Amino acid sequence: MTRIPTRPLCERCRRYIVINSEVDDDLWIELFGATHGPGYICADCVARAADERLIDWTGKLRFVSLSLAAQVRLQRNDEGVLTPPTPNKDEAR
Repeated sequence: MTRIPTRPLCERCRRYIVINSEVDDDLWIELFGATHGPGYICADCVARAADERLIDWTGKLRFVSLSLAAQVRLQRNDEGVLTPPTPNKDEAR
């Protein structure tokens, strides 16, 4: 059976992550207790977790656009390196 690539699920709210985010390590550790865990967490849940504890996350949470097409390329690439899109012949003109 072929797996259909899709977006990751947030480990807290179980919604698909549509807008990716980057979180500073110190904030992540303060909120979740480990550098590499507990998995994918959406930006909304990171912000909520910080707000619930009155932790200032200003400038420590960045939003990263990642289309589904880019997510598919990322999942297909064995090295986990995002490859740039290949323009179709109409866009190359």
